[in-house]
Amino acid sequence: MIDDNCENYSETYSNTYPNIKFIQINNEECEESGFINVNYLMKKNVTGWEKALYYFSTHERKYPYVWFIEDDVFFNSEKTIQNIDKNYPDSDILAADCNRRSECRSWPHWKVTDINLEPPYFKSMVCATRLSQSLLTHIEKYASDNKTLFFLEALFPTIAKSYKLKYSTPLELITVVWRRTWKEELINTGFIYHPIKNIERHNILRKKKKTSLKSLIWKMLPK
Repeated sequence: MIDDNCENYSETYSNTYPNIKFIQINNEECEESGFINVNYLMKKNVTGWEKALYYFSTHERKYPYVWFIEDDVFFNSEKTIQNIDKNYPDSDILAADCNRRSECRSWPHWKVTDINLEPPYFKSMVCATRLSQSLLTHIEKYASDNKTLFFLEALFPTIAKSYKLKYSTPLELITVVWRRTWKEELINTGFIYHPIKNIERHNILRKKKKTSLKSLIWKMLPK
């Protein structure tokens, strides 16, 4: 999903990346549908997140489950995603573990997160997450009813929990955290990692020998 509409990226890059579909949507289309304010940290109403949620909840609904992955998230190959899908065939949301608001009152984003649902409210790291069409439908309805959404790290888990949808936290997502320097010795082909902001490093890591699962978990335990 392309945030920028300054040029037609399909025309520019389709030959270079023939296996990638580039999607661009006008900001006004999202604004009129209430798909705004999902990622206020970007200092604008509409970002790639709003566009991606809008597209897969209104335009392209043939996929029962959709992965949303930010560019600083590393996974080794498509097989990584496919293996997780096989283990969680019917979960409405796959994401890092979520916490109730009462458990994390110091989370700074609560101050700017206005939620028009009955509590409890939840938050989670969702820079790599899979959502079902059922959850996307509830998100679309919230946007339609309220003419806005709210911060994505509260949006996904709160709506999922509010409508009693199936929330699962795969072991493979314990490596999705807010901040950490991921050393090569902690990279396993079955896991998804955040953050690794140097995109060039992604290609390098895919060529390296990976640590075993047992070794990975041992190294991540608090010393």
